[in-house]
Amino acid sequence: MYNTDKMAIFIDGGYFGRILMDEYDLGLAQVDYSKLEDLISDGHSHLRTYYYDCLPLIEDGATESTKRALRDAENFHADLQKLDRFEVRLGTLKRKRTRHGDLTVEQKRVDVQLAVDIVRLSLKGFISHAAIITGDTDFIPAIRAAKDAGVIVRVYNAWKSNKPDELWQCADERYEVNNEFIESIKTA
Repeated sequence: MYNTDKMAIFIDGGYFGRILMDEYDLGLAQVDYSKLEDLISDGHSHLRTYYYDCLPLIEDGATESTKRALRDAENFHADLQKLDRFEVRLGTLKRKRTRHGDLTVEQKRVDVQLAVDIVRLSLKGFISHAAIITGDTDFIPAIRAAKDAGVIVRVYNAWKSNKPDELWQCADERYEVNNEFIESIKTA
């Protein structure tokens, strides 16, 4: 079906940011995304990298540090957007009350955008390979749809204590985001 050997890379920015900060004490801006693309593409022609994220939630009475976080995030996304074959897709953050009455913040439209892009590119035959950096099992139906369309799907995850899990089992190829991976993509 495919006359292409193109790969698209999909990065769940919230997940990737948590891994970098929690496990490696790094910020998203401390990653060389060109090195990341080269490492993941692994000899395949690179169609595009898609980066999914949300800007910080700014509400009335926001602190100066919150406003600075917004400016930093906007600058980071603008820098990514300047990279060749790089697309930033933003969702939104919304406040929500839990069933216990606590206020929480949740992402909206990020996961759906990522899932739609994987399925759309797969079904249209634009890619033969997809690589996704995520830890979210919500993407399993999209991964299965891509695989059904003939796409080889790689999942990059920081499986530490939950391997093998459903996401691990669903992927065609599995790669661990570990110290060696992080060291190879850090900025100089």
